Parts: sequence; C-alpha cells; structure tokens
Amino acid sequence: MVIDNFDKVRKYLVFDRDNDPDTFYYVQILQRRKDEGVTIKKNCKMIRSYYITSLRYWDDHEEQIKELCRTFKARAYVHLNPRSWKKCVLMAFGELATYLRSNQCSSLRKLTEEMAGKYIADGANKTWIVDIDSKDENFINEVADVVNDCMPKGNKIVDLIPTKNGYHLITKPFNLMEFRKVYREGEIDIQKNNPTLLYYEN
Repeated sequence: MVIDNFDKVRKYLVFDRDNDPDTFYYVQILQRRKDEGVTIKKNCKMIRSYYITSLRYWDDHEEQIKELCRTFKARAYVHLNPRSWKKCVLMAFGELATYLRSNQCSSLRKLTEEMAGKYIADGANKTWIVDIDSKDENFINEVADVVNDCMPKGNKIVDLIPTKNGYHLITKPFNLMEFRKVYREGEIDIQKNNPTLLYYEN
C-alpha cells in the first residue's frame, strides 16, 4: 500500500516570501508502533521534522522525505495550517520557564518541534480535519453533508485526503455542537490542529 498525498497537499501551501517571510509549514516523519515492521518502545517516535518555507524547498525534499519513510517504515505528516516563526519564538519564552522549573533543560532541543506543532500563524485561513475511518463513499458523502449543514451553512469541504484506514475530510471550521447532535464524541474525531497524512508506504 502506498499513500502519496504530495500533489494534493502542494496546492494548499501558500507563500509570500517578499511580504510575509514569517510563514512556514511543518512536516513530521513519525514511526508508529502499530505499523507493520516497526519495533519501538513508545507508541510514536519522531524520525525527522521539516520546516517548509517555499514550494521549491517542498519539491527539493519530496524524495528525501519518501526515502526516510521507506527506510524507517514511517509515515510523513503535514500541518495544513501555516505556522509563524515569530509566534513560535514568542510562545517558547513562556515554555522556557517551565523547562527550567522542572529541570528539563536537556529537552530544550525538542522545543522548536513542540512550538511548531502547537501554534498556528495568526490570521491564517484555518482548516479542520474530520477523521473518517471508512472508505465507504456513501458514508463519506453523508458526513460531508452534515458538515455543510452546520453553521455557517454552505460548502465547507476543502479536500479529501486518503489515509491508511479511511480519509481525512479537510474542512473550514464549523459549529461543532451542531455536528455532535448527529455524530457523538468517539464516533468521528474532529481535529482542529493536527496534521494530515502526507506519505505512507507499506
């Protein structure tokens, strides 16, 4: 099984290096213990991260990302919501005090990755992920209809990204309380700031 979403994702990466050099997109290569052939003690292990600052950088590193996934039997994930270098640095100041108080100074090397994973750039056109663990087309269309019926009414579907067990329905934000009247917590997961699958090969 090969899931390659590079072309699908590329068209959503927006850069304006002349007027906004602060924006980047965050890519993670992760080993997951539940995947075939992976023997790690933790549920998940970071192999490498990338900070995508241009389409050229994206294109230049595509094959390297795929090769690392194949080598380590890992998955590549991408955050579709853009990140801000400035915001990451500002938020890191607060985290530094926490690191010092808890005497975790040796973990400082992980701080950049932690900030990039948490904080969306201000003013970004945010997207959410509706995690559908099914490949049933009728069910997927049913969920999409429910999303579009939630306030604000109208088409909020951005794209459908294949995953190992189903799809990530990429949407604009919507009224979650209305959605939960149809699909309860635990039936379908809504992810407001999580990455979607970029590449996986088994």
